Amino acid sequence: MEDGTLDLAPSSVTRHQFALKHLERFFGTESLTRIGPEKVLDYITARRRAGASPNTLHKETALLSAIFRFYVQRQILPGNPVLAVDKPAIRLVRPNYAPTVHEVIKILNQISPYARRFFLCLWATGARFSEIQRANVGDVDLEARTIRLRRKGGRIQIVGLNSLAYEVIMQELAIRPTPQPSDPLFINRLKKRVGKIHEALEHACRNAGVPYVSHHGLRHSFARTLRRQKYSLQEIGKLLGHAHGSSMTIMYADMADDEVIETGQGVSFESVENVIKKTTEG
Repeated sequence: MEDGTLDLAPSSVTRHQFALKHLERFFGTESLTRIGPEKVLDYITARRRAGASPNTLHKETALLSAIFRFYVQRQILPGNPVLAVDKPAIRLVRPNYAPTVHEVIKILNQISPYARRFFLCLWATGARFSEIQRANVGDVDLEARTIRLRRKGGRIQIVGLNSLAYEVIMQELAIRPTPQPSDPLFINRLKKRVGKIHEALEHACRNAGVPYVSHHGLRHSFARTLRRQKYSLQEIGKLLGHAHGSSMTIMYADMADDEVIETGQGVSFESVENVIKKTTEG
């Protein structure tokens, strides 16, 4: 784990550690050389019976595969038995709630200034919580209007700042006398790097009278905003920092229920309707 997760975000390491506990519980002190496809299938069956979801199983078998791959690359093991097993398919799950622009404004009216600027930057960039939380002042180029984000797996991506994101960052830096490049981009009341904003968001949503919005829901709201503005899935995926394929991008940019209703009502069959009318009239 220590050698294989050096480039991962802390949240990803924690998730792998949780998955590793289940692997250790099942395989115990079994030598990796004695684990074949049949035992991997036994693990999947046992976890299914224990109620593990397909997404959880996918993450756990992916970790097991990564462990084998690590030793295969170092020529310590001859092969990776996980590759011979059909792994559970991922189920794309939408967030609990993705706010509308109107709801975001209502939340902003109920949240403290420090959390408000951080909240707005998350929403205006579509970045993950950790990507903005870990960003430093030196990651922003105000002249070029860009921000350097550390994406999943330690990948660095430079993203352009739209007018809202740029203004929010300018406001944040304006309250700081002499911000240094190594200083946190966003700070809290104690002048420390912003930590969790779960409680602040929960409190603001309750006071605003809107469904609870997680920071992850803001990413989905961002993606939907881009889709409504006719950005392509490729463009949306790049701005969200999705490194592989477009399936995740499609989920993030999925239509809200009210949009499905409006879209259905707006489908045009004018030529057919005219034929029906003429037939009926005749």
